[in-house]
Amino acid sequence: MSDLPTLAATLLANFATVHIPRYEDLWTSPVADPWPRLRPSLLSIAVAGESLILGCHRQWLHHHLLEQGHRAFFDRIEGGGPDGWRLHFFCLDRSALSVLRGVSVGEFSPGNPATFNPEAFVLRRLRQMEKTGHLGRSDEWWEWDSWIE
Repeated sequence: MSDLPTLAATLLANFATVHIPRYEDLWTSPVADPWPRLRPSLLSIAVAGESLILGCHRQWLHHHLLEQGHRAFFDRIEGGGPDGWRLHFFCLDRSALSVLRGVSVGEFSPGNPATFNPEAFVLRRLRQMEKTGHLGRSDEWWEWDSWIE
């Protein structure tokens, strides 16, 4: 597993995105014209709610992958604006993609980044894993926290 270009090519071939739409009800103020000093608090509540929803979806997807024996994957979170969130998964085993597709969370598609270069991300991540000794332990890849950018 020390051939990083080959490993990166495999992960990029098994790259999928799950789009989680924004939960609009969180962004709709219960007060028609909120006091300007209240607006930051309302926005903070909306962001916290979105983050909680995203975290639950991410854990649910991880759970299904792990339940099916897929541990050699990592993910990256992208977005959070009006277009919602994108959970990007890079899997060592192609059959993990059918697990992600089968979970009724968000909209599944082949890798679909909006603002980052997947090749650069995967190579950077693999180099970090190699430096820390995690690359050889593919049963622990999923334990790495995602990158929110």
